[in-house]
Amino acid sequence: MEGNLSVLSGGGFAKALSSVKGLFVKNSVLVNIRDVQSGDIEFTFRLRRSHKMQRVYDAFRGRRGGGDSFILKLDGRRVARGHTPDCLGMSDHVDLSCVPAVKVDIRNFWTQKIDCSFVIESNDTFRLIHQACVKKRGNGGFDLSFHGRKVKLSETPSSLGMKNHVEFTCVPVPLVTIVIKDTERPGKVHKFLVRRDQKLSKIYLKYRKMKGDGSFFFMHNGYKISLDETPDSLGMKDRAVIICVPSSHVIIDIFNVETQEVQWVNTINSSSQFQLLYKYCEDKRSQHKGKSRSSFYLEFNGSRINHDDTPHSLGMGDGDRAQTASADA
Repeated sequence: MEGNLSVLSGGGFAKALSSVKGLFVKNSVLVNIRDVQSGDIEFTFRLRRSHKMQRVYDAFRGRRGGGDSFILKLDGRRVARGHTPDCLGMSDHVDLSCVPAVKVDIRNFWTQKIDCSFVIESNDTFRLIHQACVKKRGNGGFDLSFHGRKVKLSETPSSLGMKNHVEFTCVPVPLVTIVIKDTERPGKVHKFLVRRDQKLSKIYLKYRKMKGDGSFFFMHNGYKISLDETPDSLGMKDRAVIICVPSSHVIIDIFNVETQEVQWVNTINSSSQFQLLYKYCEDKRSQHKGKSRSSFYLEFNGSRINHDDTPHSLGMGDGDRAQTASADA
């Protein structure tokens, strides 16, 4: 067996060692880590091009004693732990910036277990964490709480004096399903699951994107909705219905002079003749009261509305009132 072995000694061993070292250097990157504030080099590490940056993070954390949270950046871009020098297009020698950060653990309100963790820069807003939690949970029905206080999404770790490692609680909030019915698309409905304290402007923007057109308004219980309203402020129950009405339409209250109540609410194109509204009222009266079709007419501001009049010709706007009056009076 001794005849099959070759022993390196003296200059041969040194030459082989030098060759291996040269090959390692050729396939690796020299990484300098600089403090973002002082600009001084804190740590130097050589990493194979195929290895993940997790090794650099672990080595630098160990050098710092494992306490501080930080993020490494290359030319202003965050370096993820799963990245490799090759996928980042690193040269043979690079400088990374060490940016102060905070690790945020998210505790589940119900299970009291840590669901997930995030590391963000001290000056990043918590909106980044909220968006990631929404993606993970599939909805926005929660608030982030820190020491019993609701965290504002515009706040940052720095603004709250947070350092290194903190814990948030993911607190559930009530949700409600909103059903959208579109007058231009009869028979089709769209459902949105939203927070009860969420402004309806968010639904409007989503629906506008779906329609590809923003020339419409929302109506609920016969009234035009302000987009600053919320399901809570409108007293909406689950599966509340919102009507999507084209902007070219106006809302007309049909006021019954006999009962002194708004009997029906309808929408009509501002350039359409009232003949359509007359037919609607006739059908409603025949169905509910058995009145003959010739027993009433509509009035606006004390003047009789003709069948060929239009809301535009009468100067009517949203919420204006047309009264039903008896034709036999």
